[in-house]
Amino acid sequence: MSKVFIPSICFLLLLSACSLFSRQEATETPEEELLSISAESTNTPLPTKTTKPTATKKATLTPETNLTPTLTPLPEGVIFRDDFEGYFQPGWEWKDEDPEKWFFVENEKGKFLQIITDNPSIFKNGYQVNSLVRDVPEGDFAITAHILAEPDENFQQANIYMFEDDANFVLMNLGYCGPCFPSFGTGFFMEAKVSTNPLGDTYMLPRNQEDTDIYLRLVSEGGKITGYYTTKPGEWKRIAQIENSYEFTMIGLGTTNSLSVNMRPSKNLISNFEYFEISEPPPASQ
Repeated sequence: MSKVFIPSICFLLLLSACSLFSRQEATETPEEELLSISAESTNTPLPTKTTKPTATKKATLTPETNLTPTLTPLPEGVIFRDDFEGYFQPGWEWKDEDPEKWFFVENEKGKFLQIITDNPSIFKNGYQVNSLVRDVPEGDFAITAHILAEPDENFQQANIYMFEDDANFVLMNLGYCGPCFPSFGTGFFMEAKVSTNPLGDTYMLPRNQEDTDIYLRLVSEGGKITGYYTTKPGEWKRIAQIENSYEFTMIGLGTTNSLSVNMRPSKNLISNFEYFEISEPPPASQ
């Protein structure tokens, strides 16, 4: 199978209108895998608001729920998991919190943490409203999230990330970039930013517009970082693999319109996170 070259984008999903720059190769990703998009996912109604949180620095139980946090039982190989059942598992903290733009919600598909986007993105000096973060685990690990979101304007995204500081991080997202995919705009994106390359590198794959119920994964293992996505549990597809030159301090999740503060989309993206998990690095197929 031939290798496929993936554009490296000043996606600036991000800081401003997207400008394309150098091309870069995603390592060892078969062509049919790069272009394989599941047709089995269907449009998923977003949950409706049920609980409004109070403003707190730490991400803790919100008084309105009257629920007592219960530690989630963890299967073998899982280090941490939060199913967002109306409260948070211990250890979370909000970074740049706006308490009016996150909620616990529930519908027929389950319970979710819902975050309503604002404009600043993580690419704007590390600032992104309502980033939910926690300490990075020791050694090799993977982070995985189940996300329902329908980004349909430049440069909206729902993301998970590994964060060293404002100038050094790796991000995986479900997003929209019209300049990247002119005929449809929807895609999966892996962003890598380092202080020596402030614009960062972007690896991307097209996404069917109806694929709005998805899973994202970042794996840090053996000196490399690998990004995966899937629309069906257990059928992971790799976007790219890069060298790990980072000293991560935090991991987390978030969502953004990815526009500068003086630009506005026609509507804010609403992203719903069904769970977030930290585990030992699993085989790529699991």
